[in-house]
Amino acid sequence: MATTAHDHHQEILALQPNLLAWAFGLTRDPLEAQALVQETLALAGRSDHLPPGTMTSQAWVHRLLRERFYSVERQRNYRRQRGSAVELDQLRQRLLADPAQEATDAG
Repeated sequence: MATTAHDHHQEILALQPNLLAWAFGLTRDPLEAQALVQETLALAGRSDHLPPGTMTSQAWVHRLLRERFYSVERQRNYRRQRGSAVELDQLRQRLLADPAQEATDAG
């Protein structure tokens, strides 16, 4: 059994150059692509993550990378939207603030 797990691990590691090229195509940033590949390989190497029975290791690892990329992008978009909402709220509060208070703060 250990040999099978070792072979599986070696097979996944052999995919790293292809994963890096694909990750760069997704991110357009070499450092971000490298980080994405490392996270994917770490996830794929965990014993509780195994490919479904009919899926090849290559397809499975590419799917993990794609899902991780989408997850990172969703988090990034959420933070961007949340940041915009907070900035808009702060702007709204300043515009609605008492003009006399602003003059006191400025002077």
